[in-house]
Amino acid sequence: MIIDYRVRVPIDEIRRVMMSGHLKGYRRVYGQSASQVDYDAWCARPFDDFLGHLDEAGIAKVLFQAKDVETTFGAKLSNALVHSVAQRAPGRIMFGASVDPHKGAAALDEMEHAVKTLGAVEVNFQLFELKLFADDPIMKPFYAKLSEWGIPVGLHTGMNFSDSIPMEYGDPIRIDRVACEFPDLKIVACPPGFPWVTQMVAVAWRHPNVHICTAPVRPKYLGKPGTGWEPLLTYGDSVLQDRLIFGTSWPLLPFKRSIDEIRALPLKQQTIDKWLGGNLARLLNVD
Repeated sequence: MIIDYRVRVPIDEIRRVMMSGHLKGYRRVYGQSASQVDYDAWCARPFDDFLGHLDEAGIAKVLFQAKDVETTFGAKLSNALVHSVAQRAPGRIMFGASVDPHKGAAALDEMEHAVKTLGAVEVNFQLFELKLFADDPIMKPFYAKLSEWGIPVGLHTGMNFSDSIPMEYGDPIRIDRVACEFPDLKIVACPPGFPWVTQMVAVAWRHPNVHICTAPVRPKYLGKPGTGWEPLLTYGDSVLQDRLIFGTSWPLLPFKRSIDEIRALPLKQQTIDKWLGGNLARLLNVD
């Protein structure tokens, strides 16, 4: 079973919070790849066409994540909206929530509603857009609740392509501090930590509650010498084979090409199966 950890299901509302404004650098970096998808055209097509596109790629489930960076950038893709889209294909599209920690108690209440009432399977924080380090004290109440509920947290990790936000917010060493304080908190680091790949591997090796998602790195570069991804591939086929997770950040990367490139990596077949869906299915407790 193939599960994609990060997919922007095609709806018009996403275009105002993606690859524009402070994120316009992503259009420069991913423009050629994303042009293979033509997201604007997908937004105009019937919803069932998108589900058929998943079928063609052999993808059983996708995680569609909300986004709340309202305090810092005035952008929000609401939990209610994302949940409503997920309800159009129950069991196929999984709902991932997001809240803005700068909103304090109101954000905690919103997170509880998203998890306990709407059924979010994960809560995601785009740390660099929130201008927060993973170990910022403001995050602790959110981690404590998610740890108590057994719900994974997704944390943006590694460099970003904004032209205005320092990349230091993505240093995975900060996640090491979080995992030390919250050993039962299920953590997904995504993207996989570049340029601190060795540190990212070390953090996950230390902490069995830390997982690494490959999105939105083009998989063929993971196996190309000199790219800096060598430790991820080496350890991801051995001691970390149970904690690597596949994702495309579609439309940044196309589905079928990404899956084919994962299958072409010099990995054991059991590792490929785990990366493509087995690890995430276990983490999210899905069939």
